[in-house]
Amino acid sequence: MTNREAIAATILPYSLDENGLEKIFLDSADHFGVKAGVDDEYVAASMKQTVALAAMYCLARMKVLQREQIDVISNTYDTQKLNQAIASIAASAGLSPSLVDAEDDNYNLTEVKCW
Repeated sequence: MTNREAIAATILPYSLDENGLEKIFLDSADHFGVKAGVDDEYVAASMKQTVALAAMYCLARMKVLQREQIDVISNTYDTQKLNQAIASIAASAGLSPSLVDAEDDNYNLTEVKCW
């Protein structure tokens, strides 16, 4: 199993596009100072917290969506259940759910003045 597959398994039944998942994994690895790729083999002893943080970020990003429809497929997101899933993942990895709370504030968007 790769790190990508471990994140996908952790956030089931939710899913995230491949680019988003890879970026989140790289950010999580950087947070812990881990040198690993998303397609490297998942080793629980060394990657559990990194994969858990990435999964938490994936779920946190979904909290902004209340409803999503693509063609005939539609999804509804329950933010309370997402918060519970984040808390559960955090607890299982010895992390705090507050690590992704900042994700709700401004999504790392900042105002840039060009003049």
